[in-house]
Amino acid sequence: MHSLPLEVFRVKGTVRFPDRTVMVNYVGGKDDWQDWDQTDKTRLAFVGWKVGAQEVVDKLQRCLG
Repeated sequence: MHSLPLEVFRVKGTVRFPDRTVMVNYVGGKDDWQDWDQTDKTRLAFVGWKVGAQEVVDKLQRCLG
């Protein structure tokens, strides 16, 4: 999260890991990760200003391995 472009100022949604699902809430450079009972698919919403969407997608892809 901390390597996102500064123009991304809000991220919210669920992230599914192999062993658990968490709700991510990121705003103003601070993030909060809470365990989530449901096993939803990973779904994130990004809010920003003049952000290259492909740049964010590329960073997320690198997280996958």
